[in-house]
Amino acid sequence: MPLLHTARLTLQPLDRELMLLAIRDPALVGQHLNLRVAPGWPNDVERDALPFLANQLATDPTLADWSMHLIIDHHGQIVIGSGGFKGRPIADGTVELGYGIDPGHQGRGYATEAAQGFIAWAFTQPTVQRIFADCLIENRASARVLEKAGFQPLPSTGEFLNWELRRASAGHRAS
Repeated sequence: MPLLHTARLTLQPLDRELMLLAIRDPALVGQHLNLRVAPGWPNDVERDALPFLANQLATDPTLADWSMHLIIDHHGQIVIGSGGFKGRPIADGTVELGYGIDPGHQGRGYATEAAQGFIAWAFTQPTVQRIFADCLIENRASARVLEKAGFQPLPSTGEFLNWELRRASAGHRAS
């Protein structure tokens, strides 16, 4: 995936080198890219995922398009979060979207804008037919992001609300 640009954001794939820097010290990612890094990036979930993702990229660097991306506020030149897909599309054309925004930058529409950027890119890929996402039941902010991005609710499972967006219903929303 090339760099994606939205009105306020740049979505930049994290290659293995950047993931390894983030594991050592997130500030090193900022130094490498000449950016500042928000203190809440990576969050605990992202931090736990980085070693696994770096190992995946060691085996197959082409997974970078379908892996973690930096969410960069290009006006402030600061990494404010990360997001992307949790792997390539599976056989039925489904990919799973995830995202996280630094707490100091939440509530400003960045997660929705990033999700819309990821959605728009995904639906340019001919194999993608459906995007799945989930969030904790009590995470109303994330549920609102998914609603604003055009996702439709699915039955919940355990502690998670589940959502989907299908190619046919995404045309006017993935801008």
